[in-house]
Amino acid sequence: MEEKTTPLRKRMIEDMNIRGMGDKAQKAHIRAIKDFAGFLGRSPDTATPEELRAYQLHMTETGVTPPTFNARIMALRLRDLRRPTGATVPSTSSAPRARRRRCTPTCSSAASPGGCPSC
Repeated sequence: MEEKTTPLRKRMIEDMNIRGMGDKAQKAHIRAIKDFAGFLGRSPDTATPEELRAYQLHMTETGVTPPTFNARIMALRLRDLRRPTGATVPSTSSAPRARRRRCTPTCSSAASPGGCPSC
């Protein structure tokens, strides 16, 4: 069964083709927008800045990994940049990006059996 192509999806696909995005990247972007629409319960074109923030909190609370979080935000940015003039879509340009936790390297200095003196 073929999925219905909405005007928004058609426009997104056209814009991604203009940018030269590959099939996998296009599918990932469409999946991200579809997830956002599922969260909203309606078309993402009608989202407000508060709903975008609520979606970011939802992703954080449900344990979405930083790479997935960032990919979804980038997909929303692409949609924002290509919206028709006058659309009331919230801006994601100032949306925070998730950061990976960085592990501190362990020091194996023979001079300092308790670890690095600077630790």
